[in-house]
Amino acid sequence: MSTSEDVVALSKWVDAANAGKDPDLQIWERCGKIMEEAGEVGAALIGMMGQNPRKGVTHTRADVIEELLDVAITALGAVEHLTGNQGTALARLDGKIARVAIRAGVRDLSPLETCVHGVPRISCTTCLTLARGRIEVGTHRPSARLGFDDMWDGHRWVPVCQVCGDEAAYCDGTRHK
Repeated sequence: MSTSEDVVALSKWVDAANAGKDPDLQIWERCGKIMEEAGEVGAALIGMMGQNPRKGVTHTRADVIEELLDVAITALGAVEHLTGNQGTALARLDGKIARVAIRAGVRDLSPLETCVHGVPRISCTTCLTLARGRIEVGTHRPSARLGFDDMWDGHRWVPVCQVCGDEAAYCDGTRHK
């Protein structure tokens, strides 16, 4: 099983345990769990630094790292939950890391890399705009929905059909050839 499949399986496991709960509550609980895990990072860090004079040093650097990884796993599971457990969390993380690295100036766009638009990233104005953190009206990005892209309309991301370009709500497949 791949790491991505493991993340999906863990997310589905949590979803199954919470199946009877209100969907909005499930989202709150997923995000709240991330905060709980972050609190455990803080506790481990305090223990590693010996900041509590009554307890002294109670944790190691390895303990802090394990808690940080728990935060990452929990966050990836929440992303899977929010995207319907389609196995996209690690790809989304990879894309996010690349965009941050480009904005920070620690990564250059390779002219050999192709973007979601099928052109070299270095010459794709849409991808370069996204990498710089500005989103222009009409910008497309991959959607969590199979067969659709998301298009920025100036206020929100709207799913549009990859074949006919219609908004998802209006695409009935009749314009597909």
